[in-house]
Amino acid sequence: MASTIDQSTVNEGAKMKSMQIVLSHLLVAILTNSAVQAEEFHDPDYGFRFTVDDDQWKPVPIPVATLGEPLTVLSNGPQGQAIAVVFVRSQEKSESVTDARLKSLSEKLARIGSAVPGAKMDSNKVEEIAGRKAISFRVTAPGTGIAIGGGQTPTTQHWLAFPRGQDLIVFQVTAANDKFDAAYKAVRAMAESATFEDARPKRDKPTYDDDSIGLSVTYPASPWIRGGFELGDFIVPGYVLRLWSAPSSTATTATTGDRTTSYANRLAMFMQFPGRAYTPQELLNLSIPGLTSTGAKVLEKDVRNVAGKKAMWLLVEGKSKTGSNLTGQGNVATRQLWIAIPRIHNGNHNIVVFLLNAPSTDYAARVQDVEAMLKTLKVESD
Repeated sequence: MASTIDQSTVNEGAKMKSMQIVLSHLLVAILTNSAVQAEEFHDPDYGFRFTVDDDQWKPVPIPVATLGEPLTVLSNGPQGQAIAVVFVRSQEKSESVTDARLKSLSEKLARIGSAVPGAKMDSNKVEEIAGRKAISFRVTAPGTGIAIGGGQTPTTQHWLAFPRGQDLIVFQVTAANDKFDAAYKAVRAMAESATFEDARPKRDKPTYDDDSIGLSVTYPASPWIRGGFELGDFIVPGYVLRLWSAPSSTATTATTGDRTTSYANRLAMFMQFPGRAYTPQELLNLSIPGLTSTGAKVLEKDVRNVAGKKAMWLLVEGKSKTGSNLTGQGNVATRQLWIAIPRIHNGNHNIVVFLLNAPSTDYAARVQDVEAMLKTLKVESD
């Protein structure tokens, strides 16, 4: 049975860790992917919770590159200069937490770390944290101080990775070496406070509802699932709110490295923070050249009403290796739909985006799911 992270994620991991993340503290806002009550983070879909020192750590609306679905992104401010990310990477089949699985994960994390240019592995061991076994993995490499890679600042990144059933729940912290010890101590405390259910809870008609960002929507119906499998090739250009995946009738022959995945349909809900106002037509004009540069053809371009707001509606078709992310490389005909709603909320300009990637043969059915979901969408604005 395959482990949660396998060999073919190593190159993706190195690529993502080398991406420079630019943090602007002008964008700091109270934003999370799940409900925050006082100092507690709770994700009802994945069935775990932990506490955060909210005097020191605040959610920040920045995009990050991970090997799974980011659940929350935290910063300890301009003085601490550290980034903490909690994310979940999933596999299609559930697997017991055995010594063999822990050893396999440890070895694969070591390969990911060694793929980063100039990296030095400082530790890689199994510990018991919050009553569960976890991989404690640390690597030091040139970076930016808040990301591995992309600079020359000596930077350290630590993973506390908890395998459970089909999931790997990861607390990750990154900081410049001279800022790292205090940041790691705080994130370690978050992980030690965590409580986990033994498996993902079953929820009836789950919704995303966050008053702080004025956004609510009902999850897409079955066969869509929260998160997804083999997300290493799926990088979202914004602050992720939710990711969903659905099986494909044609993608069982589409492989990523040495694996085959049938969950090639991907739907992301995220936000962008451009710092100024854009109209839907301006977003169309800006988006089309970048997408067509991959060889994709525009099938639909329009300004439509979505949730009572004017929205960009842009559908393109091109090629990919799996049908799950339009790259211009590969032999799988792939459609990509962008729905972008610019607005002002709490005095700030932002864009709410839904991004659907699907093998072209699946698109007609999957876009109907998205359209049904959008009928439940509520977007507040000033």
